[in-house]
Amino acid sequence: MQRKPTFRALTFTPLANGLDYLDSVVAHLGGKPTKRDLKYAVLHLYSAIEVLLKYRLIREHWTTVVSRMDSADKTKFESGDFESASSLESYDRLVRICGLPLDKEDRKKIETVGKLRNKLQHFGLSATTEEVAATTARALDFLWRFIHEHVVPGAEDDEEAELDDVLDRVRADLGTILSLVTARMKELDPILAQKDVVVDCPACRQSALIVDDTGVPTCAFCYREWVADEAASEYVGATHGLNEHSVLKDGGVWPVYSCVNCSEETLVSGVSIREQEGEHWVCFTCGMSVSLLDLDACTRCGAITDTSGDDGAPMCSSCWAEVIRSD
Repeated sequence: MQRKPTFRALTFTPLANGLDYLDSVVAHLGGKPTKRDLKYAVLHLYSAIEVLLKYRLIREHWTTVVSRMDSADKTKFESGDFESASSLESYDRLVRICGLPLDKEDRKKIETVGKLRNKLQHFGLSATTEEVAATTARALDFLWRFIHEHVVPGAEDDEEAELDDVLDRVRADLGTILSLVTARMKELDPILAQKDVVVDCPACRQSALIVDDTGVPTCAFCYREWVADEAASEYVGATHGLNEHSVLKDGGVWPVYSCVNCSEETLVSGVSIREQEGEHWVCFTCGMSVSLLDLDACTRCGAITDTSGDDGAPMCSSCWAEVIRSD
């Protein structure tokens, strides 16, 4: 009589899964990562973030991790037959429901690595090694802090042992990975100090995007070259957290305008320039930069106009000419 094969049940808790992904990320990024290493580092990092955010939510209450909390079913949850919240939804719930003091900048890091992961997973990805490494390092820095501040405190005794084992193993390698980005930025400091306008790169999020009159904004860190209008649009999306389609659909104003200097539709408001105080207007085509107070929308036609010498309501030259003719 033939014996039936026996199978061992495989049990992976959410915490174990998240830590396993973290372990894999650090292994892929250690030493001199290949393109394949970087690919799996991104995929596994996003999975680690997603799982560990949800693990912390479940500790609050099992319903908080279900996509539609109002229709949560305990039986389906326990069998894994349910749709869970996305990573960003989980992040927002940790703030709103659990009261965790999470930073909005960290939410952007998750969103950035999520976009990178989606391109990699579904469409293929064309990016420099430096861009991927920087994006990954920033998100990894968030995850490392999140684990120590919000996962380790309150963990069960058996979970603490699991946490200690993985965290001890990856700690040394993690420091090396994060220091690589810091070291490269220090190398670039003398070069960037000579440039008039350097802003955050929408791709790698390092303050290394050189904007000048060449019409080709270029990142000194990740080597990404941009078409000016794409750089302006992507900058607004990355730093302001806005989506052009959603803004216009809701009747809002997309903060990219026609430049008063070169007339290209690449003038952005609210730009932070490296080593300069306050926010500025920056044109990603001609490199013009002025204080926010020096430009404003014409009160008659809405066009951006120079207000540096005006005392009254801003008005562009065309509208002034029309007013004079009508008088």
